[in-house]
Amino acid sequence: MCGIAGIIGKDAREERVRPMISAIAHRGPDGEGIAQLPFAAFGHRRLSIIDLSDAGHQPMTSTDGRFVITFNGELYNYRELRAELSDYPFQSHTDTEVVLAAWSKWGEKALERFLGMFAFAIADLKQETVTLVRDRLGIKPLFYTEQNGAFYFGSEIKALLAAGISSKPNESIVADYLLYGYYEHRPETFFEGILSLRGGHLLTWKNGQTTIRRWWNLPERVEPILGLSDQEYIDAFQGLLDSSLRMHLRSDVSVGVNLSSGVDSVSLLYELKRVTNPKELHVFSMGFADPAHDETKDIAALVHAEGIPFHRVEIGSQDYIDYMEETLR
Repeated sequence: MCGIAGIIGKDAREERVRPMISAIAHRGPDGEGIAQLPFAAFGHRRLSIIDLSDAGHQPMTSTDGRFVITFNGELYNYRELRAELSDYPFQSHTDTEVVLAAWSKWGEKALERFLGMFAFAIADLKQETVTLVRDRLGIKPLFYTEQNGAFYFGSEIKALLAAGISSKPNESIVADYLLYGYYEHRPETFFEGILSLRGGHLLTWKNGQTTIRRWWNLPERVEPILGLSDQEYIDAFQGLLDSSLRMHLRSDVSVGVNLSSGVDSVSLLYELKRVTNPKELHVFSMGFADPAHDETKDIAALVHAEGIPFHRVEIGSQDYIDYMEETLR
């Protein structure tokens, strides 16, 4: 998890972005950076996952100086794409630079090739545009607002509030949530004037004007697979799951699994054993003082039998009270 923030157009200055990234410092404890551009200012908080060296510092600029990116997320197939982009003079081993290289070569069409979870802003200094992108299903967050001729964006709403954006509540959205449990059913958020870029969408800023379009839509991509036997369906699913897990395991730091005693996470752990050495994993589970609600005894027995490091984190009622103010900030 990294954090991105920035201002485009009017008021796009480094000193205005700095409090924005400070507000989301918890998203990236490994470094921060700000890039001052002619028509924008980008900020970044880094959590190092791929290439832990300083070569992964962001915001990052393409080798020809045309594109600047601030990126949050992970591109799982970056190795395969890097091989396709062998003519690009890479300066790092990061997935972020692969995104830059792919955008330099294919433009927006690069999105079709990306497998991962991401939210990023990329500036084209030649065309004087900024493009904000959110992954297919909206796994990584991205919020924005336009006020007084300036465009603000960030990984969290608190980054926008730190820039002086009003925290006036959006009563309609609050009512939808309290009455029906709805949230993210519309681009509007709990704060009036602050919007969420929807999953599978991109926003383009140019000369103070913004346009939004959908770059991925699930119903348009689903093709029925008919006429196979039960075993063929099982084998096809198994192949897709194995491929996905192998890509998710790509990391230059230790990999952890959040485990309950439910069938879904236990099944995932079993599948991970098939594609990696389980002793290289770390299992984390949340426990409770009340044994009636605690599942960690069963989990511990399972993971210890496999020789997997197990970490139990106990949460008590007082913890909710102690952290409530911090959570709401």
